[in-house]
Amino acid sequence: MSPIERARARRFEEGYQAYAAKDYGKAMTIWRELADAGDLAAMRNVGELYRQGLGVPKDGAKAAQWYERAAERGMVNAQASLGHLYMLGEGVPQDDALAAKWLEQAASAGQRIAQYHLSVLFETGRGVPQNADLARALLEASAKAGYGPARAKLGLPAEGGAQKPPEPAETLDPPPG
Repeated sequence: MSPIERARARRFEEGYQAYAAKDYGKAMTIWRELADAGDLAAMRNVGELYRQGLGVPKDGAKAAQWYERAAERGMVNAQASLGHLYMLGEGVPQDDALAAKWLEQAASAGQRIAQYHLSVLFETGRGVPQNADLARALLEASAKAGYGPARAKLGLPAEGGAQKPPEPAETLDPPPG
């Protein structure tokens, strides 16, 4: 890792520490600086802060713009986030075909939340041909990767065997990237 890459990684970590301390304004400032410099994980995190209204006014359209910038460059978590926005019509027009496109890219890379949401699309035939077998395979992959809502839908205990309430299906893992 070059000295510049190390400095960017330290700066990203500062943003994460601010996020963890609930200093969302500071996290936004740091991640926005890195996002403007081309950091894909920072782009996704800026989008997440806009989506949740943390440190900035809640703005689904701005979230979608930041997710798309990173998603188009191959950032898997941004692809999952953008696909979910299209699935819900949050900040963008609801479009199941675009949702499926972005979720498929992320799911193919093993992103467990994208696998779960894509399974819903295949189960219901929204934006893709209905396919119960593929829906089940995606759901099982998501559950195997430990995604709580997928495990709950299959009637499996939470990871570690302890029963706990499932996380909301629409919630993506929080930053970092």
